[in-house]
Amino acid sequence: PVTYENRKEGRSMPLCEGERWGKLWDCAWMEMKGTVPEGTDLKNIAFLLDVGGEGLVFDKNGVPFKGITNKDSFYSFHLGMPGKVVVYPDEEMLNGGNIDIWLDCGANDLFGEDEHSPLDKIGVLHKAKIATVDNAKRDLYYDLEVIWHLAEATKDESLKERAKKCFESAVSLYTEDIASAKKILSISVDGRSSFIHLMAVSLS
Repeated sequence: PVTYENRKEGRSMPLCEGERWGKLWDCAWMEMKGTVPEGTDLKNIAFLLDVGGEGLVFDKNGVPFKGITNKDSFYSFHLGMPGKVVVYPDEEMLNGGNIDIWLDCGANDLFGEDEHSPLDKIGVLHKAKIATVDNAKRDLYYDLEVIWHLAEATKDESLKERAKKCFESAVSLYTEDIASAKKILSISVDGRSSFIHLMAVSLS
């Protein structure tokens, strides 16, 4: 590994999505530049970054900003789904839409390497994109995730059944009518409590 101050001392190598930048255990600094299309609301911008390993995004002052990990990762799913590839930049990092960021990258899986590691995926730049965020759809996604985990975790069979029905009803509207789907998740369940309240009571 090389420090931020010495990041430009290595061999320069242009890189595109899908290309390999290193083999297992290699390290690299990546500079990513881009321009947000004119007219885009900078408040809804996200970076989608998958370097086929672990990475750390730095701001222009050399301060660590956000860690990322590869999507093709194998580890215990009780920790959640693998991969952290979404970075929500701050105003300074967006620089008015003229983006120039640095990533410190390591070509290894989340826990290094084992017999299940997808070695053909490690050390490959899988994704480097500027994206816009649909905040309403994102919020609904996390509401749905909470309801699903509630149904999985609770031992209250009545609550489990209601949570599953609520989830299925909202999912059926997910791609067509976000407002109606969110309304289903916030309606009164027992005359007094919303599902979010029930979740808090059930899991507390």
